[in-house]
Amino acid sequence: MPDVVRLIACDRRYARAACLALLALLPASAFAWQTGGDVRAGYFASERSDRDGSQSSADEWQLRVRTSLQTTPDDSHGFSARLRAAGRFSSRQDGSVRFRLRAWSPGGEGLLPGEATFDEAWLQYRARRGDWRVRLGRFQTDWKLDGVAGKSLDRNDSSSVSVNWTDGVHVTRAPVGGWQAHLIVDYNDRRGGT
Repeated sequence: MPDVVRLIACDRRYARAACLALLALLPASAFAWQTGGDVRAGYFASERSDRDGSQSSADEWQLRVRTSLQTTPDDSHGFSARLRAAGRFSSRQDGSVRFRLRAWSPGGEGLLPGEATFDEAWLQYRARRGDWRVRLGRFQTDWKLDGVAGKSLDRNDSSSVSVNWTDGVHVTRAPVGGWQAHLIVDYNDRRGGT
């Protein structure tokens, strides 16, 4: 069996296992199920003139599509979960679409054009008082400063039309004296980050 076929077959098994594990952990009667999604498109063009007089230009349409399923407890505490699939597409891709579940990003902007994955697959517990939250799995992390256009100081997963993620554990402590505490332990594969 070629390596590519073996990789795709392995990814599908992991994707099905992740879906079933999330659903099996959550009793349907205790949760409200919500679906959602978004589409983001952009036209990107560049022109370049080099010192030697040569010129080049490139343009393309890019598209990011995401769809999600999320559970929320009936009250403000307990378990919740989210599963979201995301795909990145381009007018310059080869026409094929591949679903992959990797522990690393294949490109600098996350997924390569023509690829899809789960960019969120997490289980979360919120304490009864609501001041602690623990999230485990694949999730999005970003902190933005308030302003007309949010500016991120450190983390900003899935900006523009890219698809990125963080695999790990995220612990949040509600504001105490105006401060909010975050602890993130994330996995970085030797083949690259996310």
